[in-house]
Amino acid sequence: MSKEKKLIPLVKKPLGENKIYWCNRHMSTTLGATCEICGTEHPELDPNDDGYTISTFLGRQVVEECCGRIIDIISAESGEEIAEAYLKEFAENQTNSKFSGFGEILIETLKGAKENIRKTCKPLKEAQTHLDDIVKELEK
Repeated sequence: MSKEKKLIPLVKKPLGENKIYWCNRHMSTTLGATCEICGTEHPELDPNDDGYTISTFLGRQVVEECCGRIIDIISAESGEEIAEAYLKEFAENQTNSKFSGFGEILIETLKGAKENIRKTCKPLKEAQTHLDDIVKELEK
C-alpha cells in the first residue's frame, strides 16, 4: 500500500494477534510497518528477528501480530457465509486463476473428512448392533 495516502484507522487500538494462521498474500518483514487497521507504527526489527507478518485485509495492510485478530473475528462471525460464496464462485468457474490451489486443497480436505466420517460411523454401527441385540432380548 502506498505510503503517500494515509488511511483513517478502522479501530483506535490494536485488536490483538490472530489465533488462526491465515495466508492472505502475506509476507514477513523486519522493516518498520504500519498497521492500517489501527494505525500503529511498528519499529524496524533486528534482521535476525522473525519479523512482522503483513497481510491484506479489506484492502488495507494489517500487521497480524497487531490486528490479525480482526480476521479471526470475521471468520467466526461470517466464515460459513464467506465459504459458501467462495464455493459457489468456484463451482461456476474452476479455471479462474484465483482458484489455482483451491481444487487440490478441496480434494485433500474431502479425503480427510471422508476418513473422519468412516472413523465416526464404525463405533456408531457397533452401538446400533448392540442396541438391536438389547431390543431383541427385551422382545423375547
